Amino acid sequence: MTVYLVRERRHFWSSRPSWWMIGGSLGDVAIVSTLATRGWFMAPIPVWLVATVLGLSLACLIGADLVKIRVFARYQLR
Repeated sequence: MTVYLVRERRHFWSSRPSWWMIGGSLGDVAIVSTLATRGWFMAPIPVWLVATVLGLSLACLIGADLVKIRVFARYQLR
């Protein structure tokens, strides 16, 4: 999610990324989540735990975005 944060000086949702980036991100999350919950190449992890990690990652993205906006405003980096 860091890529979504650093690609835009404003809020990360201010401009839509390319379909390739969105598709790659969704494909990555789907593949890694499937590998983790099915136990391929690792011990299986419960679905609720994978969903919790994804939710916390999204919360950290939003929190880091809010900090980024304040830092840019404070130092007038726009």
